[in-house]
Amino acid sequence: RHMASGQTRKWTRFFQVILDTSAGFWARQTQQVGSLQFPELLDALCILTNAALSSATETRFEFLVADESGSHVVFPSEEVLLGTSSESTVENLRRNLVRVLRERGERADDATD
Repeated sequence: RHMASGQTRKWTRFFQVILDTSAGFWARQTQQVGSLQFPELLDALCILTNAALSSATETRFEFLVADESGSHVVFPSEEVLLGTSSESTVENLRRNLVRVLRERGERADDATD
C-alpha cells in the first residue's frame, strides 16, 4: 500500500513533546511547524526527539500532529520508545510515524477527495 499524492499532504498545526525525567520534572514543548510537508515533519520530529533524549534520563513522549482538516495523530511513548539507543528510537519513531500518517492520510483522502 503506497501513498501517491498523499505523500505531499501538509501537516500544519503542531506537535507536542512531554518530557518526564527521573527527577519528576515535567516540561511541555509545543512547537509550530507551519506548512511542513511529510519528509520535513519527520526530520523535525527526529531532531526534537534527539534533543529530548540527550537531556532526560527517562523520557516520555507524546506527539500530537494535526493536518489542515484538523484530524490528528497522537503517539504515546509506548509506540515511540521501543529501542534502547537513541538511534534505534529515532528509527522506530520514523517507522511508526510513517505508518500512522499513511493510514490516516489514506482515510482522509478517501473521505475528502
